[in-house]
Amino acid sequence: MAAFALDTALKSVLREPRPCHVLPARATLEACPAAGDWSLPSNHTVIAFAAAAVLWRCDRRLGALAGLAAVAMGVSRVFVGVHYPHDVLAGALIGTALGLLLAGAARLGAPLVTTLRSGRLRTLVSA
Repeated sequence: MAAFALDTALKSVLREPRPCHVLPARATLEACPAAGDWSLPSNHTVIAFAAAAVLWRCDRRLGALAGLAAVAMGVSRVFVGVHYPHDVLAGALIGTALGLLLAGAARLGAPLVTTLRSGRLRTLVSA
């Protein structure tokens, strides 16, 4: 959710049109999103790389597989004509940075959650 929220905020500030709106007579494999659905950074790529980064912190092999899937996701967004390569690159960098940051924060917060589970708030924390 954090990756999507950050991505949406960046899109509304950067407001880069999609290639399927800008390039003349370019056939795309996917329907071009409506005008106002901005291109930079790629939502799909941000979320895929954020998930891959979190999984990397949990399990290297699973994270590596997720990383390959994230790369495939990014490439597919350019291939179908709805993003420029730099949209995907920015999405990969943002998603990876955010995923690693959030995974680190979760690791730091884990002892607090363990403590809260044994206290009066256990029903809220364990749910």
